[in-house]
Amino acid sequence: MTKPISEMTEQELLKLLKNSPEEVKVYEWPDDIIEFISVYNLKSGKEPIKITLLYDLYKRWSKDPLNRHTFSRSLNDIFPKKDTFFLLNKGALNIKQEVFKFLKRIDKSKSEEWHKHFKQYLDKYSIKKGGLFIKDAVLFTLYKQWSKRKIHNLSFKQFNNICKCYFKNKFIGGHYWFGLDESIQTFLTEDFIKEMSKRNGSKKTNKKIYL
Repeated sequence: MTKPISEMTEQELLKLLKNSPEEVKVYEWPDDIIEFISVYNLKSGKEPIKITLLYDLYKRWSKDPLNRHTFSRSLNDIFPKKDTFFLLNKGALNIKQEVFKFLKRIDKSKSEEWHKHFKQYLDKYSIKKGGLFIKDAVLFTLYKQWSKRKIHNLSFKQFNNICKCYFKNKFIGGHYWFGLDESIQTFLTEDFIKEMSKRNGSKKTNKKIYL
């Protein structure tokens, strides 16, 4: 069985050109799918990779990404598929690591789109500037509550970086504390504090959360 060109080594391609120059045709691919496959050395395999994860990597890599439906349809012709997974030679961890490389390059505090995302969070809880200093972990837990159904979220570090753009801050005891209006206390209920403590692996609910 002949190998797909995308899986041929450089030596195999040169041999193909040398032995059958009259049979080799060059096609202009209408998008960057083949280049994407080549850059990440993707081949058929046994590792199930979610279409959403693969598309996330492609969308970050591509300068002019296709929509998800077209992307998925294009890969259907190249790789085996099972349900909503493509079967590839690389595991999900490998793909996630490649996505993470893109995330590390982006300073989201300088991105207009991420500021828009952050302002939606502020509007949700009517968060405003003030003199009550709230611990970063508390605000981030509230943020995670709001953003849990969104595809892309801020990391804890990126969240703090954007908070610094909006609020006065103090760095005390290894944490940032942000100056907010006292109305934020409406959302810092006993149940919320318990849930936050549970997420942080602590049974104590009386830890100091504001100055």
